[in-house]
Amino acid sequence: MDCPDITTLEEAEAKLPSSVLPISGLRRKEDGILTDDAINTIMDGIKSRGFDLNDIDTRKKVVADLGKLLCTLEKQYSFLIKAGVSADISDKLIEKNLMMVDSLTISRHIMKHPINEGMQGTVELNIAPAIEKLRNERDTFKKLSTSVSEGFSDEVQKYMVDVSKEKNRLASNYLGIYGFLNLFAVGLLIYVAASK
Repeated sequence: MDCPDITTLEEAEAKLPSSVLPISGLRRKEDGILTDDAINTIMDGIKSRGFDLNDIDTRKKVVADLGKLLCTLEKQYSFLIKAGVSADISDKLIEKNLMMVDSLTISRHIMKHPINEGMQGTVELNIAPAIEKLRNERDTFKKLSTSVSEGFSDEVQKYMVDVSKEKNRLASNYLGIYGFLNLFAVGLLIYVAASK
């Protein structure tokens, strides 16, 4: 999936246009998941823009667009997590988090939509673990948003340490992979030179 890297705070905070998801105004349950009527509104909006979800190619295109949106949202989200702690960033994290949940929810709903009314062939996406993880993170960001002015709670500090550890672990893994690839490339060059 080709989605741009996020390198500045402005890019990370930018609202992303979507041909499928409205920017705001969707009704949600207490856990942040879209209500059934909000999902139906989005599905009606997709149909009213001329997308025929009975056509498999159209369905693939809509899900691919949602996948690209999700990829960019995830990069924005990751950048904001690394950006530091403030009430404004916490609010942006919550906003990006909800958009990712919406993208996953609508993708699953589209894939469950029967191709024809009489056909049973649908695809079920198991997004429950991802949505649960995002919900837990959103709860942490809500606590962070309220505790920034009062000083950091132990839970928020623990979360910040966990994020830093995860970031360091990923950086170490990437360095190990790059080191291996460099050794492999040098070995390959020596092999090619020796074979001539």
